[in-house]
Amino acid sequence: MKRLAIIIAILSFFAVPATSLAMDMSGYQPPAPFGVFSTASAETPEPMQSAVSFTYEKVGGPDFNRYSTQLAMGLSRSIEFGINIPYVDDSVEEGMEDITFSLKHRFFDEGKYGPSAAYILTGAKSSNNEKYSTKGGYGGGLIASKRIGPVQVLFNALYTNPKQEELEDDIRGSLGFIFAADHNFNLLAEIMARKSYYSRSLDQAEARIGYRFLYGNRIYSTLGVALGIDDKGPDYRILLSISLLFPKMKMSVQDLD
Repeated sequence: MKRLAIIIAILSFFAVPATSLAMDMSGYQPPAPFGVFSTASAETPEPMQSAVSFTYEKVGGPDFNRYSTQLAMGLSRSIEFGINIPYVDDSVEEGMEDITFSLKHRFFDEGKYGPSAAYILTGAKSSNNEKYSTKGGYGGGLIASKRIGPVQVLFNALYTNPKQEELEDDIRGSLGFIFAADHNFNLLAEIMARKSYYSRSLDQAEARIGYRFLYGNRIYSTLGVALGIDDKGPDYRILLSISLLFPKMKMSVQDLD
């Protein structure tokens, strides 16, 4: 019995970290300047205007690198189509995560006292990668943002249901702040909590800070660092992105509102 107890203890020691320290999946991510890091604004690009971000993440505990491309395009004054394409390298294996498509609709514009509000619908196409895919899925959520003086406050509540049956639903909540320190320089802060595909309870919480610099009128660079504020998610994360805001395409588009 004593030997059996030792074996069970050893197996438990190795089994718990495998679940609690599983790699987080990217899912929906907004390109700059329409968000903080992962927290999106209810703002959308102008009709036929688009933003593209190229993002690098270095994550520790578990260790991996992620390279992502995010796109947001305005379909009307209040409707945005988005794509996130992530690629992961954990030094042992590399490959594509699922590609996430999104449709965001701002149904309430910001007023003197009230925030702007939007709902978002998401769908993921499976990458067919054994390690980095959830076999696709669908989801949605609510987004709100409000400017208070030089600070923009953003709130997101997102839900994703994976097609892979053995996985749990992914639920994510985040609160972000963009402080306009200068006309071309923003300070960023974000708090994110998540119940991932690999847990039935909260298993990731991070605090993130950084800055964003605007070069000219259309190029943004964003640098951020994140620290895990629990012992289940990643220990740290470094985020770097370059974003391009393209002018409106010169073509006649009927407003969908």
